[in-house]
Amino acid sequence: DSDLRIRPLTGGLSNHLFLVSNASLVSTTPNAVLVRIHPDGEDHSENNQQEEFCIVDRAFETKFAAWLASQHEDLPHNQGSMAPTMYGRFENGRVEEFYPNVRPLACAEMKLYGPWLAQSMASFHTLDPPPEEILSRPPTSEFTSSATIYQTMRAWLKQAYSAQLDEPAKDLLDQLAQEWE
Repeated sequence: DSDLRIRPLTGGLSNHLFLVSNASLVSTTPNAVLVRIHPDGEDHSENNQQEEFCIVDRAFETKFAAWLASQHEDLPHNQGSMAPTMYGRFENGRVEEFYPNVRPLACAEMKLYGPWLAQSMASFHTLDPPPEEILSRPPTSEFTSSATIYQTMRAWLKQAYSAQLDEPAKDLLDQLAQEWE
């Protein structure tokens, strides 16, 4: 029984974005959500048996976005989660937390905000990997039809070990291989 306001937003690279708000709530209550609609409308999840090319696996993207929202960083410029809270999913999109007073950065602003972005990226890279149900580990067989990052790195390490390396380079390669495993 409330009035919803729906306003299209710009800035989405591959999605249609809408701000949905309830005008009847008091101003101190967060009263807006972001509705993200995927224009392709197709679910390219692991349950979909079709072997067709897609740029974005929407099922993975949604699971990863929800997991990332549960991760927190404690930085001077951000004392919260690493992504917006995801409230729900529907066939060709999702509903997520809307950040008021936030907009995409312009190229000219990168110099100013670059250090903060670098700190956030460093914080992201210190996270433990997502659980197996979010990011499944690929098989390690060399006979699969398409290479994954895991297979590519193992092949690169194998190739690097076959090169003539001096001791410092071998030590570095051993350290890289150990860290990768």
